[in-house]
Amino acid sequence: MVVHMLRFKLGDTNFFQGIKNYLADPTLAYGYAVTENLKTHLEAASGMDLDEFFNDWVYGQGYPRYTITVRNFSPGVARFTVSQTQSHSSVSFFEMPVPVRVTGTGGQSLDLILDNTTNNQTIDKNVPFAITGITFNPKSDIIARNSTATLGNEAFVLDENVKLYPNPASHSLQLELPDNVVLEKAIFYNALGQIIKETASQTSWDVSALPVGVNFVKIITDAGTKQMKFIKA
Repeated sequence: MVVHMLRFKLGDTNFFQGIKNYLADPTLAYGYAVTENLKTHLEAASGMDLDEFFNDWVYGQGYPRYTITVRNFSPGVARFTVSQTQSHSSVSFFEMPVPVRVTGTGGQSLDLILDNTTNNQTIDKNVPFAITGITFNPKSDIIARNSTATLGNEAFVLDENVKLYPNPASHSLQLELPDNVVLEKAIFYNALGQIIKETASQTSWDVSALPVGVNFVKIITDAGTKQMKFIKA
C-alpha cells in the first residue's frame, strides 16, 4: 500500500521511471534490496524530497485519521478544512496529498487532491458547481482509518453584489446577482413570517399586491441562500 501511495504522490511517469532506474542500476545488481536505494532513485526521477514521506510512512508507525469539512465559500470556490490525528506518537503529522470527491445536486462529480502539509489546514479549490456532498479517499489511494468528510452546516452568504431595488418599492422589485450566480427560487414573507409569494428563476417581480410595510424575500441560488428585507410602499 505504501508503494501504491508513492505512485499516487509521484505520478505514473516519475514513479515508473524511478523503478526502472532502480532495477537497472549496476551498482545494486545481485545485492540486497535496501529501502534507501529505492528512495534515492525515486527522488532522482521525480525531483522530490521524499524524506518526510519515508519517515512518516515507512520508518514511523501508525496511521492518520482525517476530518475534512467543505463549504461553498463563494461562487465557483469551495473551502476545505483538513484536520488530522495520529494513532502513534512516532509520527507527529502524516504529510500526504489527500483525495476527495465532491458532488452537486445536478449529478456533477469532481475528484480533487488536497495538498495537506499542516494540521487544520484551509485549502481553497475551484469547483464549478455548488457542493452538496463529499467523499473522502474515493479510490482508496492513501492509508487512513475512521476518517470523515462532511459538508459544513455554514451556508455561503451571498456578498454585497446582490441587490434589491428600488427599496422601498411600490410596483416593481428587481434583483441584481453576480454574473456567475443562478437564481433557483425566491420566497416572499410578510412581517409575521408567512409565505405570501413564491417564484422560480425570475429576477423581477410585481409587488403591487403585497402588504404595505416591511417584507422579506429569501433568495435561493446555486451558490447559497440570502434573506433580504424590503419596504413595500
